[in-house]
Amino acid sequence: MRWWLFLCILHQDDTDVAGVNKWCKHIEVPGCDPAPDKPDKDGWMNGYIKNMKHCHLVLFLLCSFRSGQLAANETDSGKGKCDEVSRLEAQRAVGAAVAKLGLTLLEKLQPGSEQPNIIISPLSISLLLAKLALGARNKTEEKLLEALQAKKLTNFHETLSCLQEELTAKAVKMASRLYLIPGFSLNQDFVDRALNLYKSEPAHLTSIEEVNQWVEEATKGHITNFLSSLPPNVVLMLINAIHFKGEWQSRFDSRFTVKDIFYIDTKTSVKVDMMMGSKYPLSMFVDRTDGTQVARFPFQGNMSLLVVMPMPTQGNLSDTAAKLNISDMYEHFQSEMSMQVKLPKFKLEYKQDLRQALSNMGLDFLFTGPDLSKIAQGPMVVSGVQHASSMELSEDGAEASAATSLPLTRTIPTFAVNMPFIFALVDDASYTPLFLGIVTNPNPEATMEQSVEAKTESSMKATKGTLRDGTINDSPHRENMLSLLISLWSVFSLSHSQLEDTAEAEGEEEPVDLFTTPRTKLAAATSDFGYNLFRQLAARDTKASIFLSPMSISAVFTQLSMGASKRAEKQIYRALRYHTLQDTQLHDTLRDLLSSLRSSVKGFKSAERLILTRKLRLRLEYLNSVEKQYGVRPHTLSGGARDLKTVNDWFKQETGVDQVIPAPLSRNIVLLPAGAALFKGKWITRFSKSNKMENFLRDGEAPVLVPMMEQENYPIAQVPMEDGVSMYFFLPDEVTHNLTLIEEALTAEFVQDLSNSLHTVQVLLTIPVIKLNYNTDLLPSLSDLGLSEWLENTDLTKITSLPVKLNAVPHKVVMEMAPEGAEYASTMPAARGQSLSLKYRLDRPFLFVVRDELSGALLFIGKVLNPSYSERA
Repeated sequence: MRWWLFLCILHQDDTDVAGVNKWCKHIEVPGCDPAPDKPDKDGWMNGYIKNMKHCHLVLFLLCSFRSGQLAANETDSGKGKCDEVSRLEAQRAVGAAVAKLGLTLLEKLQPGSEQPNIIISPLSISLLLAKLALGARNKTEEKLLEALQAKKLTNFHETLSCLQEELTAKAVKMASRLYLIPGFSLNQDFVDRALNLYKSEPAHLTSIEEVNQWVEEATKGHITNFLSSLPPNVVLMLINAIHFKGEWQSRFDSRFTVKDIFYIDTKTSVKVDMMMGSKYPLSMFVDRTDGTQVARFPFQGNMSLLVVMPMPTQGNLSDTAAKLNISDMYEHFQSEMSMQVKLPKFKLEYKQDLRQALSNMGLDFLFTGPDLSKIAQGPMVVSGVQHASSMELSEDGAEASAATSLPLTRTIPTFAVNMPFIFALVDDASYTPLFLGIVTNPNPEATMEQSVEAKTESSMKATKGTLRDGTINDSPHRENMLSLLISLWSVFSLSHSQLEDTAEAEGEEEPVDLFTTPRTKLAAATSDFGYNLFRQLAARDTKASIFLSPMSISAVFTQLSMGASKRAEKQIYRALRYHTLQDTQLHDTLRDLLSSLRSSVKGFKSAERLILTRKLRLRLEYLNSVEKQYGVRPHTLSGGARDLKTVNDWFKQETGVDQVIPAPLSRNIVLLPAGAALFKGKWITRFSKSNKMENFLRDGEAPVLVPMMEQENYPIAQVPMEDGVSMYFFLPDEVTHNLTLIEEALTAEFVQDLSNSLHTVQVLLTIPVIKLNYNTDLLPSLSDLGLSEWLENTDLTKITSLPVKLNAVPHKVVMEMAPEGAEYASTMPAARGQSLSLKYRLDRPFLFVVRDELSGALLFIGKVLNPSYSERA
């Protein structure tokens, strides 16, 4: 990060005027008109003000923050004179003052369309203003100390000096220098104190090259070519340089960085490179009073990146920043826990004139007539405050998060930085912020897209449910975000407060390996692929119902991978989430899993087939191997009119699903990986057949009448079906098609945790009677899953020697939710403390998951926005 602070100095000493003129001529400073050697009749000062472009006292703050590998730092240990003032309490008091200054300044700065992000260095600003305070007198000194939050602090300069020294002994590189032109003199006492306290070493300003060389050396080469020219009429420059390049304690694996959505506001989003950690050790808490989530990402060397995500209903980010208290944040942080983490990768720059912001903080006197007479004789004014900074976050670090030794608890919560946030780079010991900022768009160069149009007027709602595991919300719309997940836990854990004996018996949770066999591990991988694909489809079409059968899609692409080169196979496996399995018998495992799922009792049928043109000159070995492994031979198109009927007839015979490929097959078809699935399971406990027509509410539209089925005393923990299949419903508190929270939170581990830990609650359950019929082309969404490079060069060398492009990925699913079941509802009385009056009504948009409990396989996932129109062609 780089900063410039330009101050104007006017001087009455004739000797110094001559020196200024000589220096100006020597280095040809633009706009520096020589002053008269003798005062004119109006006095030298008045005449000079009328005729000159001001000479300047220039203060530079060079600031840079970058995550990455840590370079060695050669510095002293910060002992000696600091022993007397190095008490932690004193340093934290100064750290709090630095934080207050930075947060106050941040409040005055507003992100805009041209500069959506703000990055400042409170420490560097404090050091610079502290040096000015050394040279100030009377009201100027008082006001500067007030802005520094230092009026009530004893030994402020000494403590700040020692804090600077101790931070320099860590990963922070700081340097300071006083540059003055030949012939211009400073008060020696100021020079001595600035050197002693803040290491501001005086030096002659002879050329831009000399300044740039010192800056480069002071920052260990991280800031180069700092100056391209000098401001007009400079007589003195104070330069403060600070640079931090940190090493994550647990780094992000670059192999898992993917394109993902960052929600700029409730209606706009942008694609960013998102760093991912599946079991990242993170400390965090939710401040429900202020409506914020706060997480701590530690660096080595006792530094941390704090991320604060406020709810949109809390006002703008700058207002929220003013309320933050860094020391309070540290008091609320709990021990680290394994979490699913998303953090955007970016490199940002920020440029801003801070004059107005500093004036609004009460420092306007700096620009009119400050008393800085301890620096030098003569009046000085600040002419402007130009600020430039940069920040970079990347994966570099010391340890992969997957290698963490933290045990896996039964629930893996999520913290996703996918909406505007406040950040602070903080020293863990003194709570001093080196950097503060606001990020509203991590990728300002990218094209913005329309996002979910959710309502943000309502505030965060209280709930009777207990968020037992600290699960964090992952949504761009916080009024839904928090209430959605709390609703999830309140629905599935309503009886928790009554189960005292159970809670006491459970004690502390033991680490659990959720998936232990090749089949359950493969089922988890295909499920995670399905959740990822579902999220991409939901982001592409926010106002449409969506239904998928991940097992069918995974199966057809696994067939395709058998014809791929090693490189292409690796790319496909990564998208399908196979890359972590290390299963040498993967194809056998998948075949057996599909066979077990396609039983008539479960009500699940699926069929997958590759459709290829004969023009590819297909390799017979590949066709035979697929048929031998999966019992179905890839279909070769004859090029005739009957091709479409032949393909659709086969899918209908295998699954009962008709018209999987709705349009006539083009003669340009090269490769179609097609799949179809049908689910018609039977509830263990049947619903009433009242067919009562009731309203189903919709977001921003009139409600529709749909037939409803209901059941009293229903075990809502999960809705069981025959042969070990269960259906999970996720319902928001409000009528909204924004289900991003649930969409983002769903993983194989998360749903397995629900299955393991939910408690049974007797409720009156009411759900719509619907038949779902969904047909879509999945090809546009595949590039968002990391397959864009593969789609450009499929490299299917075991299928054909010719280049192959996918024309489409047709996928059709049919599902029925009818009242029929194997038995009637139980008349068993409610458990002690529970009420049969509890109701759970799916009368507004909801999300559901159909899952095989034995294997953990995700059979179906869907989002229902309008049950009366559940068919999509």
